Amino acid sequence: MADYDASSIVVLSAIEHVRRRPGMYVGDTDARGLHHLAYWLLRDIFEWRPTPTHVFVTLEGDALTIEDDRRMPLPEPAQMRSLAEEIMAQPHQSSSYYGCNDVTISNALAREFEFELWSDGVGLRSDYARGQLQVEPRPFTPSSPHGCRIRLTPDETIFPNTTWTAGWLTERLQVLAGLYRGVHVEFHNRNRGHTHEYMYPRGPASWIEQLAPTCIPRPALLASAVAGELRCDVGLAWVKASGNRIVGYANTIHTRRGGAHTQGARDALGQLGHARGLHPFALVSVFLPQPRFMSPVRDFLANQELRPFVRDTVAAALERAFEDDPDLRALLR
Repeated sequence: MADYDASSIVVLSAIEHVRRRPGMYVGDTDARGLHHLAYWLLRDIFEWRPTPTHVFVTLEGDALTIEDDRRMPLPEPAQMRSLAEEIMAQPHQSSSYYGCNDVTISNALAREFEFELWSDGVGLRSDYARGQLQVEPRPFTPSSPHGCRIRLTPDETIFPNTTWTAGWLTERLQVLAGLYRGVHVEFHNRNRGHTHEYMYPRGPASWIEQLAPTCIPRPALLASAVAGELRCDVGLAWVKASGNRIVGYANTIHTRRGGAHTQGARDALGQLGHARGLHPFALVSVFLPQPRFMSPVRDFLANQELRPFVRDTVAAALERAFEDDPDLRALLR
């Protein structure tokens, strides 16, 4: 065996590794890989606690701006410099201020990347180019009490096509608004002069009412529960259509083949409404710390502890609805 020469090992920084092997982080450098940059940043915003009340997304040229009104502690300028270095250097660790994994990847693959954070009338801004800090973090006077803003322009040396698809962005924004109750989401496409707004006060239940205007009952039912780190929100109604339609999401990921969470809803619904030609339409959204997906495309959720959790949540909501409205019980049974 030939002697191993340790001196030949090249140690890459996090930014260098992301830029040399972007497919390891975004799947590919095609259009879907490009949009992952936005999807991950949006996921971080919505998973923050407490959830923001407003999210603004603006598309202008190839630049995408994502802003929200989360309240986060503002570090001292010297700490902001450390935060900037942390964002660049540690993509696999989380930050108390922002999800470094997603920010680092987006930062590394952006030709220009602006990061702003503000609280109580004081803000700090950092500017990057291809992951490298360009200007020392500096203060600015914000126009709102608190929030965070990221503006990124994709790197054309990484992505052959740096044009964002507005339809993909609006679809993702609508899903997030539908899964998180009461968040006002705005999308401004300045390239086309279009604006889209989404807000669902009752989360999946309000979303169902929009998707199925003639659903029964109206307003649709909302079943919600929290058990430790598990949370579920289920919007539920019946429609005059053939076949059950039960759509599942796990940590905002669309599980197209369902899983334990959608099976739990089916267990609770049984044959309700079938005798009258009515079939359930349910949006099942669950959040859990360690989801187990059955394939790399994450289209089936295997966490069996969710099946009784969702089943009991939906069953309890149905019982309350039947007690409040005996006519609904008679209609569905």
